[in-house]
Parts: sequence; C-alpha cells; structure tokens
Amino acid sequence: ILSSCPAPDKPGEGVLLHYSSDNGITWTLLQHYAYQGFHEIVSVELPAGARKFGVQFRWWQPYHSGRGHDVWALDEISMTSVLFNTISLDFSNVLDVTQSLGFYLGHVQPYCQHDWTLRYNKSQSVYLQKILLQRGILKNYYGEQDEWALDDIYIGQQCPNMCHGHGWCDHGHCRCDDGFSGTDCQPSSPLSSSILSDFESQDALLATWQEVIGGEVVSPDMGCGVISSGSSLYFSKAGLRQLVSWDLDTEWAEFVQFYLRVGGDWAECNQADSREEGVLLQYSNDGGISWGLIAEMYFTDFTKKSHIFYTLPLASKTPSTRFRWWQPLHSGEGYDQWAIDDVIILSEREKHIIPMMSVWLMLGNEGMERESNDSFCSPTPSAMVFGRSDGDRVAVTRDLALRPGYTLQFKLNIGCESEFRSSAPVLLQYSHDAGRTWALVREGCYPGTPGSGVCEGSSRELRESTVLLYCTVKIVTFLIYFCSHFSSKTRFRWFQESSVYRDAPPFALDGVYISEPCPNHCGGHGDCISGVCFCDMGYTGTDSCVPTVASPTELTEGFEGKLSPLWQSISGGQVGGGCGIIGEGKALYFSSSGRREARTVPLDTTNTRISFHCWMIQIHHLFSLGVVVQFSTNNGVQWQVLRELDFSSLLEPQVVTIELPPPAKTPYTVFRWWQPQQGKHSAQWALDDVLVGMNDSSRTGFHDKFDGTTPLRHNWYRIQGGEVTVDCLSLDTALTFNSEAIDSE
Repeated sequence: ILSSCPAPDKPGEGVLLHYSSDNGITWTLLQHYAYQGFHEIVSVELPAGARKFGVQFRWWQPYHSGRGHDVWALDEISMTSVLFNTISLDFSNVLDVTQSLGFYLGHVQPYCQHDWTLRYNKSQSVYLQKILLQRGILKNYYGEQDEWALDDIYIGQQCPNMCHGHGWCDHGHCRCDDGFSGTDCQPSSPLSSSILSDFESQDALLATWQEVIGGEVVSPDMGCGVISSGSSLYFSKAGLRQLVSWDLDTEWAEFVQFYLRVGGDWAECNQADSREEGVLLQYSNDGGISWGLIAEMYFTDFTKKSHIFYTLPLASKTPSTRFRWWQPLHSGEGYDQWAIDDVIILSEREKHIIPMMSVWLMLGNEGMERESNDSFCSPTPSAMVFGRSDGDRVAVTRDLALRPGYTLQFKLNIGCESEFRSSAPVLLQYSHDAGRTWALVREGCYPGTPGSGVCEGSSRELRESTVLLYCTVKIVTFLIYFCSHFSSKTRFRWFQESSVYRDAPPFALDGVYISEPCPNHCGGHGDCISGVCFCDMGYTGTDSCVPTVASPTELTEGFEGKLSPLWQSISGGQVGGGCGIIGEGKALYFSSSGRREARTVPLDTTNTRISFHCWMIQIHHLFSLGVVVQFSTNNGVQWQVLRELDFSSLLEPQVVTIELPPPAKTPYTVFRWWQPQQGKHSAQWALDDVLVGMNDSSRTGFHDKFDGTTPLRHNWYRIQGGEVTVDCLSLDTALTFNSEAIDSE
C-alpha cells in the first residue's frame, strides 16, 4: 500500500492474502494486511496446506471506495523453497567474496597480529539489498595506519538465542566456542561465580577482565589519586573507555560493590560536564550482544571517591553473565577521567566457615613501604603486615555463616613500639549487609554506661570495645565471644583510617580463626584450631590449656624494690610517688595516656578467702571513670567484676578488702585493676601494698630468725617502716625500725 495515491482509510479496506488448492473453489486466509500501517517488505512462511501441487494465491481487497480511491500495489513477488538467503564468508575463497560483497580500497589477504572482536546484530524482517563496506572518502582524515579488517561474515537465519554470544551461527545452527555446548551454546561446566580485583598489577588484569580499553593501572600518586587503597584502574585515553568482565555464573550472586571516582578538581582528574560523560554499570547474558542497565553513576555525584553497592537484578542472574563499566561519551584524551578500585562480585556459593584457602575478600595497603617486613617486629613470618600509606589499611573477610557460640581469635601487633599512640586505632568491625554498613564487634561497657543491651543489670560484663589502641612489641591474642552477631552473612574487617592519619603506625595480623570455640577458650593460653587447643609454651592440654606447673598461691607487692614476677603486665603505670605516700614509700602510679591496667599471672586461689587486702588507691580528677577490679579464669578472654571503685569515695587513701566469690576460686585465676579510657583526660590513681592469698585457715605459729632463709611475706602480713639489717647492738641480722617519716609497726 504505497505511492502518492489515496490509501485505504476505513476498516475493511485492507488486503487479504489467500491460497486455494482446488482451482479457486475455496480460499484459505494466509494473512490480513490492515488498511493502516502496511508499507513495508513482507515475508510469509507457507503452512503445510499450501505446500502441494496446484496451489493458487490471491491478494484481494474486498471493499473500496471506487476508482482512484483506496489504492494498493505489489512489487517483487518471490516464491522460493529457501526463505532465508544467506551470506556466509570466511574469506578463504576470493570468488565467493567478490560474488557476495562489493568493496572499495580493500584487499582479501592475510591480516595477522590483530585484535578482533566478534560482533552480532539482530534485525526484524528486513530486505537486504546491498551491504556497502568502505573505508571512507575523506583522504585527509584517514592515514595509512588507520587500518581495519573484516572476517567471518554471516548474514542469514538467526540461531537460537544468537548462540548466547558464544558461538558461530551457521545456517541457523550454532557452532559453539570451547567451553560452551548445546543448541544455544550454554556453559559446558559452571563458570567462576565471583570477582575480587584490587588492580594492584597491570599483568594480572586479563586474568580477571576480558577487556580493559582506555584504562591502565596507575599508582596512588597518579590519575585520580587513592580510590580505595594502593593502585587503581584509571581511564583517560582517547576512544572507547570500558571495563568488561569475563562471563560469570551469577545464579547465586547477590551484589556488586566497588570504589569509584568520576572526575575531580585537577588536570589529571577533571570533572565531566554532561550526563553522557558519566559511567554506566551494565550486564549482558548473551556475550555482549545486548546490555541491560544496573545503574548510572551520574557525572556530578561521584567527584569524590565513593564506595558503591548494588544488588544484582534478577535478570542478571544466569549461568553466563558478564558485566561492564562503560563511559558512553567523553571529550577526548586527558578529559573526563574516572577511576575504579576493589571490585567485588560474590556468590552465596562462596560463603564458608574459615579456616579456608582464601578467607580474605580484600586486603588494602598490605606490606611495608620498603618492600620488606624485616623492619617490622613481627615474631612470625606468616603475619600480614599493613604498613603502606596509599589510602586506608584494611583486611576484610568473606561473608561467613556464624552460629551461636562461635569465637573470633587473632593476633594483633600495632606500631611495634613501646609507647602508647592514640592516633589511627585499628577497628574490629562486622557487617551483615555485604559491607554497606559497619559496626564494632564489641561496644565498650564501662561503669556509668547507660543501660542498653548487654550493659544492663548488675551482672553486666564491663569490657573494652574493639577499638584497638594497643602499641606493643608483643603479639596479643583476642578471643571474642559472639552473642548478637549471628547471621548467614557476616563479614569482619580490621580497619585503620591511615588516609586521614598520615602518622598512623603499621599493624600486623596473624592467626585469624573463626569457628566453634574450644573448651574455656583454651584458658586464654593457646590457639584454637578446629576445636583443638594448641597451647602456649608452659601450658598443656587439648581440651583447655593449663599450666604444666602449679600456679603461685599468693602475691604480695609493696612496690619498694624490683617488681614481683607475678605481674603479667602493667600498662600506663610506673613505680613512683605521683599521688604522694599511699601506704609506705613508693606506689604503682597510673597517669599515662591510653590503657591503664595492672594484671597478674594466673594464681591458685582455690584456698584463698580474702584477696587484695591492704592496698591503697587515690584519685585526683573529678568527673572521671573509676577503677574496676576484675578476675578471669581464662587469662582475660572474659572478665567478671569483683568491685567497681568510684572516684568520689577514694579521694583519700583507703584500704580495700575483697572476699573472693566461689567462681574466682580456681587453680588459674587472673586479676586486674583496670581504668576504662574515656576521652583524653582521666583520673590519676595509685596502688600499693597488694596482697592476694590470705588462706581460709589460720596458722598455729611460726619462727622467723630474719636470716634471709624465708621471705618476710611468708610469715608477716605487713611490715611498715622496718627492714632486715645488722643492728649495731647485735651481731646477727634483725628486723630494725628506724624510719622517721611515718609510723612504724
């Protein structure tokens, strides 16, 4: 229904196509061409009833408005046994090429060492008259180096699902690529289901990515700077700019996340000025023939580095899906640059309970600036050291399926220094939403903390948060008991914001284990691996680590000479007189910034009735947290409160006596005096005359000649102002009292 003549304009004035096999006695309708819309090439496949000897066809317009009205026309009627005329060339026969193609300034010849890409185009019913392939006519625009080539041309019947982009279509049948099979070229075996790419090496790019066009790996001081940590993939070149993944099995995948920056405020990373210069995240289920949109990164919304997370749409979850980041338009080389880092696509199938071969999802700024860990005091060569300053330092685990009672164990060393530094702590955090939000694994619970959650009630556990500030040359082992972090998708990270704190000390991580706990957490003296304890030196057992020799039964300390070896650690304190005379002479004085704690070694308290008798404390700062006295039966994995000492009641020296409850009476009980850190200024305090070990039963008597054969503390509860010396009136040693500063007893 063509030409300038008046076309049909009413229903019923269309054209009917019929066929008859009985010489026109009866007619069967093949197709109805309505009075509107038909001005195109039409193809009709004959039904079985029309495929026989002696068949007639007619095109019939039942109604019209008379001569010169409702005009229609036919041209180029063709009836053939092969509906699909096909061109299929591999350029091996010059005669076939010249009969099928006409070309200008082209030659059929070998063209080696070239990059090639298979391209598909799908059409509706289209009459293909001529395909003109030419190089162009603007001689001053193209040079001799601007070469291009064609090979393996196919124009013909469509294959099922266009072979999913993984095969060659040959007369309607797929010849599949290696690794793909079936009528429409599905993967022969499951493909990889994840991407973990940190872009730290140009050589490793093609192992993860099928195409990287217009971009290159650059160091943090180039391109758009630090995007996540370390190097990034920076796009700035002329021409096409896109990043395309290999095909993945995404049937169980949930999300894609990455760090991105689109433009900035300097020459190497300048801001785009139109929407087309943003970046699109797309997916393809057919090998790149067609692309679906996941998200548009709008050109003005990502001028600062951003962490981006998208849930994968249902249509993108197939056995063979690829992803691409594509910038549709830019102003040329050196303009509208963008950079990407730390791309992660994960599947539910990748979740495991560790230990496993690849527990780490992402590592940022691992290693030292001088490419050697020798300068760091890591006692084990297996430790991961995070010492680079190209962005934040981070170690992120994969998503894990936790169960009630699971524990997290690791060894941490921050700074390799003996002095406390509060800058850039290492945060131990968890996430249930694939890294979109993070929270501390353990919030601090201190005296005076508003009642919330586990900080409610008189039996609450007073404890530090997992903001880790310890700077020590000793690797510290933490075991954290989970009570509220159960989830089928939990990941953990150790995070140090070194991009903000330039003087952040490096840290080392080792011995990470997350799984079912060992009995009593190995007593805090061993590594728990697969439910079995590997004990520290001096401890033994498989169910729980206990000392190989009996624990001391008492501790007495006056801080007048060398410290007793029964102190396991003293943090933030030193022997001196900062608070004046507390009991007698010197005291253990706490005034340093950071952690303030005195901790004993394990003691045998099974027969101890009264503990900490006659020790003094003095606080010289108002509106501060007091001191907490606690005990632990597993070397500090868990602490229970003996007493909270409020600063307002201890402004003057006092003697504090605490009777041990039954849970504290074990063969290996550890005690600590701990002042929670809150802010930069905390109360100063001092400790003196510590006694742990008054027995439940009294002695019947004793004999002491003061000759040094028996320590004084074995017989004497307290000696003040006296010492064992040779008296001028005696030829033997004696307990002599001659102090004038304080009373003697």
